[in-house]
Amino acid sequence: MTATLKTTIIQEPSSANANITLGSAGGMTINAGSNSAAPLYFTSGTNLSVPAAGATEYNGTNFFFTPTGTARSVVPTQYFYRIGVATTLNSATGNQAIFSGLTSGVLLAATTTYEFELVFNLVTSGTTSHTESFGFVANGGLTTTDVSYQVWRFANNATTATAPTDSWQTSITPVVLTPAITTAQNATYFVRGTITTNVAGSLNTVVAFSAAPGGTSTISIGSFMRIAPLTQSSAAVNIGTWL
Repeated sequence: MTATLKTTIIQEPSSANANITLGSAGGMTINAGSNSAAPLYFTSGTNLSVPAAGATEYNGTNFFFTPTGTARSVVPTQYFYRIGVATTLNSATGNQAIFSGLTSGVLLAATTTYEFELVFNLVTSGTTSHTESFGFVANGGLTTTDVSYQVWRFANNATTATAPTDSWQTSITPVVLTPAITTAQNATYFVRGTITTNVAGSLNTVVAFSAAPGGTSTISIGSFMRIAPLTQSSAAVNIGTWL
């Protein structure tokens, strides 16, 4: 008895092009997408009650994959923004967007927990006494259930006012992070944390001076932010097997 291997082609009824090809030697090939149709779509559903090894799932917020046993894991997906042109800040008080070109920030869904990371370099030449604040501004109706983040500030100026600073924050409202500054600065900020939304809207990152510092103030090229959804819940986030 001789077995015959065949190639099966699955295609959209209205199209002459194959969407999926099952090879005669095994395996599956998904054809390339176009500017009007992706090669593969997942429909949002409910995750398995008991994770199964090898399962890929999509719940409308994240993709999940279970690599072994019942240890479901989240597949990283993130929004990313990096500036390729330095952001010029005004010598003025009030909140100013860190990233040039952004007026509202990143759009966030309702009732979703996100993790985020932000790194930026702030260079100032003004010597008028002022402090620096960092935080966020909610736009487009965004409200939050909770926010927690750690912010570190490191400057290359050997003065008391610019000693390394670290602070744990639980509000998006900008907070003062430095004593009075009266010298030129070159400071790098590192920020990491989580935020849970209530009502959807946009979140923007900002800095603020307590007084117009004079001179020039810029956010350096290469400064960036990444933010990734974790789950559609305001409860504790548990993804994987935690014992």
